[in-house]
Amino acid sequence: AGSIDEGETCGDDVNGGCNMAAGTETFTDVECGDIICATTWADSGYRDTDWYTINLTEGDTLNITFESEIPLIVGIIEMDSLAWGQCLCDSNMTGNFYQYATVGRCEVGTLDIPVPGPDGCYMVWVGPGNSGGGIFDGYPCIDGYNDYYIEFECPVHELPAPTDLTIEVSGTDILLNWSAVSGATGY
Repeated sequence: AGSIDEGETCGDDVNGGCNMAAGTETFTDVECGDIICATTWADSGYRDTDWYTINLTEGDTLNITFESEIPLIVGIIEMDSLAWGQCLCDSNMTGNFYQYATVGRCEVGTLDIPVPGPDGCYMVWVGPGNSGGGIFDGYPCIDGYNDYYIEFECPVHELPAPTDLTIEVSGTDILLNWSAVSGATGY
């Protein structure tokens, strides 16, 4: 898959998600395999945050790889236990990350996140920051070093082959019997 342009000119905020005024929340929808080329900034006490939504399946893992020209925080937004799998800007958000990672300038970061709840929509947050918290100044758009990329991967987990497979044929019926492999589901 090729890369997708975020569609946001540095200095704008078109996908600020739950940081936008109520009723105006806008997200960038992504799918497994997407690579987004984007910009972010921090200047005069403000910063650009980008919110991505992705549909995930319970039991899967979301792998995120990212690199930025400015210090960056990337994380999956934590919801209370009843709201996992829903992309809502409401009181079900805990105000924390379920998991997050930070990078300095021109570093590569990775996150391997087990899907924390049922099938559904999950929110990924991106913004200027480091292990000490958010950054709100020092990275204006005029410097021209505001680019980042983020890749969303959802590896396919193949089931191991069942053991002790037996096949019984009785007329037009076929009966398959096997022993399940420990830890495997979805047979």
